[in-house]
Amino acid sequence: MRLVFAGTPKNAAETLSAIVEAGHEVVGVVTRPPAPSGRGRKPRESAVAALSRDLGLDLFDPQSMRRPNVFAWIKEREPEVAVVVAYGGLVPPNLLTVPEFGWVNIHYSLLPRWRGAAPVAHAIAHGDTTTGVTVFELEVGLDTGPVLAAREAEILATDTTGALLGRLTGIGSDLITEVLADFDAYADNARPQPTQGVSFAPRLQVTDAKVRWGSSAVEADRWLRATTPSPGGWASFANARIGIAPFVKVIADEGDIDAAMGFEIEPALAHPGQILLTKDGVWVRCRQGVVQLGEVKPAGKRLMLATDWVRGLRGVTLAFD
Repeated sequence: MRLVFAGTPKNAAETLSAIVEAGHEVVGVVTRPPAPSGRGRKPRESAVAALSRDLGLDLFDPQSMRRPNVFAWIKEREPEVAVVVAYGGLVPPNLLTVPEFGWVNIHYSLLPRWRGAAPVAHAIAHGDTTTGVTVFELEVGLDTGPVLAAREAEILATDTTGALLGRLTGIGSDLITEVLADFDAYADNARPQPTQGVSFAPRLQVTDAKVRWGSSAVEADRWLRATTPSPGGWASFANARIGIAPFVKVIADEGDIDAAMGFEIEPALAHPGQILLTKDGVWVRCRQGVVQLGEVKPAGKRLMLATDWVRGLRGVTLAFD
């Protein structure tokens, strides 16, 4: 098909590559403009922009899709359809009817569950065991359009948002190429989304990534994995922020803790955030259960094993604030 593609990050670039490899005619690519990145905060173009330049595709990176020149740019290319995945902004209503067959969106959940910007993270954080990819027709509402195709995927107990998104990107790339290859048939069989089971997934903020020692070990683990790699788990220790990588082990049952530690925990060491040291590990007490730290990143230092970090501590209470 003749199409315009809109997307920004790495997973969108992988999908664009799959569409091109499938033989579709990409007549234009819209992406977000370069954004500050890295320690030097220098502007860096998006993964989609970099791939588009490599492929020689017609690229446009407006500050906003709402600008009048975006409407004119897309209309001039006369696309049959527009495909959007992780663009990073809403497609305004005046653009929805520009392509002959409208816009289709690749969304990383089984709609109507987890409408919004962070469906993968919320699925992990809330303990879902399955998720998937939905290709649907874009309309004015937030992720409300008719479903063209959907495919289910398992959420593993160790999945981070980064790992799960990687698998879903592959599924989504396969699914959109199948839809584009027989678009009329999929469009004719589009189905409205159910009115039951709707949930929303707003973008996670840095405050959401603070490790929740006051929750159960299971809940703390879910939220940490949900915020990995971005915005990145952290905790406060000795009034300083320290990065926390996904836990190595989670012990949810209170009855199993003493056996895992190899000693009986004194009541004074049973409060959330208390660090417990064993022969070969660093553990942290949660409201219910304990978790074993893997790697940590103290402010201004490199990522290191939690055991090495603890070894270097002097004159501080071994407990997170």
